[in-house]
Amino acid sequence: MTDFRDRPTSLRAGEELDVSKLESFLRSHFPGEAEHPSVSQFPSGHSNLTYCVELGRRRMVLRLPPFGSKVKSAHDMEREFHVLSKLHHAYRPAPKVLLYCDDSSVLGAPFYLMEPISGIILRKDPPSGLPFTPDTAHRLCGHLSTILRISTASITLRSASPISASPRAISSVKFAAG
Repeated sequence: MTDFRDRPTSLRAGEELDVSKLESFLRSHFPGEAEHPSVSQFPSGHSNLTYCVELGRRRMVLRLPPFGSKVKSAHDMEREFHVLSKLHHAYRPAPKVLLYCDDSSVLGAPFYLMEPISGIILRKDPPSGLPFTPDTAHRLCGHLSTILRISTASITLRSASPISASPRAISSVKFAAG
C-alpha cells in the first residue's frame, strides 16, 4: 500500500534557517538534549513555512511565516499557537503546541513548535492513487463536524483572534490516517 503522508525533505533555496540561533533557543528549553539539531522542510506549503526539527530523540514541527511577509494578520504565529493550544484540549487529534517564540532575532520572525502528527494533508488535488473511499469520506466529515461543533467560548479563545471555517481553512485540514 502506498504511503501518502507528507515527509520532510531538504530545505528549499532561500528558506534556510539559522540553525545555530535555533539551537541556542532550543537548548534554553530542552537542556538535556546532547545532539545538534537537524532541520528539514515539508514540501508543498503555500502559506506558512513548515519544518521538521530533530533534537536528539525529540522530533518537532516548526511553523514560521514566509520570509519577507508584511501581512502580519495573515501569518499571525501567536494567534495560530494560541488557537492550537486551546483546540488540542477540546479535540485531541489537533497537534499539541510546545513553544512560542516572539523574538524575531532568532529566526527573523515569530514562530512556534508543535508535536508532529502523522497523516495526510488534503489539498485541492489529492495525491494520485489515494483511495478516497466512502469510509474515508465519512471519517473526514466526522472530524470536520467535531471541529465545527466546538464552541469558541468553551475553549476561551480571545475575541481579538477570530477564527473561521472558511473554505481555505477547511481545505487545509489534516486528519490522522487510520
